[in-house]
Amino acid sequence: MINRENYKLRSICVAAALTVSAGVAIISPVSAAEGWYASGQIGSNWLKDATLSAGNAKLEAEYHTGYNLTGAVGYSLSNGLRPEFEIGYTKNGLDALSSATATNSQVSGNAYAVSYLANLWYDLDIGFPVKPYLGAGVGLSQVTMEDLEASGVNVVNDTNNSVFTFQVGGGLSYLLTDRLITTVGYRYQEAVDPTFEVQGVSGGVDGEQQSHQVMAGVRYLFSPAKQKSIAPVPTPAVVVPKDADKDGVVDTLDKCPGTPAGVVVNADGCPLDGDSDGDGVVDSKDGCPNTPAGTRVLPNGCTKMVLNEVGAQVNFVTASAELSPTAMTSLQPIAEFLKSSPDVKVRVDGHSDSVGSDAYNLKLSTRRAESVKAYLVESGAQDAQVMTRGFGETKPVAANTAESGRKQNRRVELEIIK
Repeated sequence: MINRENYKLRSICVAAALTVSAGVAIISPVSAAEGWYASGQIGSNWLKDATLSAGNAKLEAEYHTGYNLTGAVGYSLSNGLRPEFEIGYTKNGLDALSSATATNSQVSGNAYAVSYLANLWYDLDIGFPVKPYLGAGVGLSQVTMEDLEASGVNVVNDTNNSVFTFQVGGGLSYLLTDRLITTVGYRYQEAVDPTFEVQGVSGGVDGEQQSHQVMAGVRYLFSPAKQKSIAPVPTPAVVVPKDADKDGVVDTLDKCPGTPAGVVVNADGCPLDGDSDGDGVVDSKDGCPNTPAGTRVLPNGCTKMVLNEVGAQVNFVTASAELSPTAMTSLQPIAEFLKSSPDVKVRVDGHSDSVGSDAYNLKLSTRRAESVKAYLVESGAQDAQVMTRGFGETKPVAANTAESGRKQNRRVELEIIK
């Protein structure tokens, strides 16, 4: 027979170790989209040896390993909290009955519990696709002892009663798609002081119902994160005479149209600090100072421009295609260049890091390229001037094992194709 005090000590140690290890991992709340979800779990249930007592008479009931099932409906808040309502079911078969003088293994019967709990979970973000969670719940359980027999003699009748129940636990979750999450977890659950009817004992006996549960399951999100629409940028009023590159020289007199913003020019609209390759971009801002003569270039002086969190600031948060105000600022010179050069065409290639599935990242990179195109068109470029493609995580420029590399891979690349 298992020593009850040792079992209790091990139970406390397991719960404490789980709480401490999960607490060390806390970095910040998960930035989750708000919305309803439904979940289900299945796993093993270890029911603690229970003492059945009536006055000074006591019996120790030992149980086989059983199983548990749970179903829940909850609501995810953007701060990481998840209140939910859960219904659970556990079942364990009787293994042995022991008294102070003997142990009887010729026993049969089952212990059931149906629980109705209000839980509150807290999801944690540690910078990885796998996210831990912690929480607790309270409610009621309907505890049942069915046909408990020893040596063919019925000891406990089919009886059930509803008692206060609580649980604590934690686990890990992994986002498979934008709607489906897989989970594994541990819980300690206790139904407080159930009472059972026993043959020959008036008023029944006091019992115990304490269990350790390990389970796996899925969580389905009814409201995945929604991308915010990009606010259109107001088109500035047209001024006559026109000065498309806003260098102070009207277009009819400007011999260097498309001069980048902020560059000081002469009376002809050409940069004062020189343009050695004659591409219209001054040497001090020319990323490709040896461009062949006659080559059309972007505002950086090259036929191609990479925009990510490391260089020009067109950055994307993980699983997002929304442009930040900083990203719009970086794209504005390109929009003005395309507006002043309607014969130029560019291609926007979208890329992602490796967080998430291949199919999801391919769609995400395409949406990122489309977000850049939408901003350029809203800022004055023609729709036909901008082509888009998405490559997902297939063309990384840095290792995805570190956040610094993932920042470089969450990018868009613009290239002149005509």
